[in-house]
Amino acid sequence: MKTITFPLLNILIIPGFISLCLMILVDFLLGPEAEFLNAWLILNRLLGFNTNLPESLILKQFGLGIATAIMILSNLLIGQVLRGLFFLFLKF
Repeated sequence: MKTITFPLLNILIIPGFISLCLMILVDFLLGPEAEFLNAWLILNRLLGFNTNLPESLILKQFGLGIATAIMILSNLLIGQVLRGLFFLFLKF
């Protein structure tokens, strides 16, 4: 039986989601040292939780909506780089 695959899901969203999860984990571990784009802080602000962390530079400059878009787009790009490196290592 043939399975239906979703190339957009496999190519863009899954690597981007993995990259986003890694970024949130690293920003959680760094805490206030993540000054430029703190994904943990943005996620908490989106969910309505208040943290004692200072605002990141992107959040101060552009606001929550643009910072969220920058975070998602940068993680989609980083996910594609990680996907390319993964397939490069599989070839060798």
